[in-house]
This record gives sequence, structure tokens and C-alpha cells, in this order.
Amino acid sequence: MNFKKTIIFSIFFLFLSQIIFAEKLVNKIVAVVGENFLTLYELNKMIEPFYKNIITSNMTDIQKEEIKKRLQKEILYRWIQDTLIETEAKKYNITVSNEEVENYLNEEIKTFGGKERFITELKKQGIPFEEYKKRIKKELLKIKFIQFQVRGKIVITDEELRNAYMEVIKNYDREPKYYLKVLLINGDKETAQKIYDKILKGESFEKIREEYSFTTEILNNVVLKKSEIDPEILKEVEKLKENQITQPIEKEGIFQIIKLLKKEKGIPPSFEELKPKLFQKLFEEKAQKYIEKWMKELKEKRYIRVFL
Repeated sequence: MNFKKTIIFSIFFLFLSQIIFAEKLVNKIVAVVGENFLTLYELNKMIEPFYKNIITSNMTDIQKEEIKKRLQKEILYRWIQDTLIETEAKKYNITVSNEEVENYLNEEIKTFGGKERFITELKKQGIPFEEYKKRIKKELLKIKFIQFQVRGKIVITDEELRNAYMEVIKNYDREPKYYLKVLLINGDKETAQKIYDKILKGESFEKIREEYSFTTEILNNVVLKKSEIDPEILKEVEKLKENQITQPIEKEGIFQIIKLLKKEKGIPPSFEELKPKLFQKLFEEKAQKYIEKWMKELKEKRYIRVFL
């Protein structure tokens, strides 16, 4: 082999070695739980939506790397916990049905004032709707498994519940809030009235936006306190029940049709109303300590191994 061929071969071998090294690094196992394992590549895919949602263009590479490492640790811990619980739950035939997931999801959607607002909030966080449903299933499985494991071991007293309630309502904002959806119309009174009539007949704001794309705009998820709303508009909004709309209101040459999604009266919920949620919250806090102790014991037995 001549000198030129030797150089070419050496460069190719070095390039190939780098590829193999990079592939090994990406496929590096970062954690093992029983017979399950997680690679660095899989972990990085899991943190991706959170990472994109946090970083900004003005961050330094060092700051971005710190955020990445923090997310890796947090998501890795969650994966270990979820995998451990899923593995152990199978031993006891503990499952979560689709109906249970849907019921839990529907309760969450109600608190956001509808599915549309709920999905919008998820998108802001970079979480697909179906992915969120999977998370709910894991969370419900965790709750069921913990209840199975610690039944009788965790006690929540009435005093603890009342103290938790006082913390919740201590800083409760008592000013009424309005959750609104606003259709803006840059046109004359006749156009605004025509659009209003279409909505009364069942057309959605979105359908109107498609039909009048050059003259309309939609403001979703508008949340305003009573003191923040123009008195003239407030007068009209106060007449509405949930999901009803105002007639076109003109302000500075722009017509607005406002839909009331939800109104919060500013009165804190009673102790009895909040009691089930407070109980669940306190139970989960205490149960989490149990889980952490349990995980530590399994780690010491080398059932859990972490290589990150």
C-alpha cells in the first residue's frame, strides 16, 4: 500500500471510529429498572418538548446545557418511578381503564372552561393532547398502586385538611373574573350584524374567521377581572349566561362580539367543596415520601441502576 492510500485509509478509519463512538454515546444506557432500560437517545427525545419550551435565543450555550442536564435528571427520575410502578403494578394486576382516564380528563377540562381552552394551554407547554392522556394514565396507575401499597399506613387528619384549606384561600382573589372569547370585526355595522346573525344560527367564531378572513380576528382565552373591563362592555357581559354572546359592540371603529365562557364569582369554594382535592393532595405528598423511600431501598439492592 502506497503512502497516499495509507493516508486515505487512516482518515476513513478515523471517520468511521468517530461515527461508531457517537452511535455508542447516543445509545448509551442511562438507567436500568429490573429488565427495563433507557438510552441517552430516548431520554433526550423525552426532554425535547420541555427543553424547546424553556430555552430562549438570548441564553448562552452554558445556560442551555445546564437546563438540559436539569431536565435530564428530572425526566430520568420520573421514568424510573413510572417504570418501577408499572412493573410492580403488573404483579398485582393493577390497571387503569380508558373510562377512568376520560373521567379524570373531563374533570380537568371543566376547570379550564372547555376542551378548546384546555388544548390551547397544553400547546403552550408543548404537550400533545394524546401524550397528556398517557401521562394521566400513568399518574392514575401510580395513585392506585400507592393506595394498594400504603392502605392503612397513611392517615390524613381533619386538622391537616383544615390547615391546607386555610392556605388555599389565604391569598384567594375575591374579585370576579370573566373568561371570554372575542371576535373582532373590522367592518361596518351592517357586516357586524350579518356576522352576529350567522352566529345566532349556529356558526362558530372559527367558521366566521374562515369566511371573513380579511376582516375578523379571534381572541381566545381572554381572562379579565371585573375592574379591567370597560364599563359599557361589562354591562353587556353581565347579561350573559355561559356560552352566550353579546350583540356587536363598537369600540374605536372595531366591532366586538363577546362570548362568555365562564364566570368566577370571586367567592372562595367552601371547605367541603375542596375537601376531596385537599385530601388527595395531602395523600399524594405523603405517598411520594413513601415511594422515594421504597425507590432508595430498591436502588441499594441494585434493582435500580443509574449511569447518567
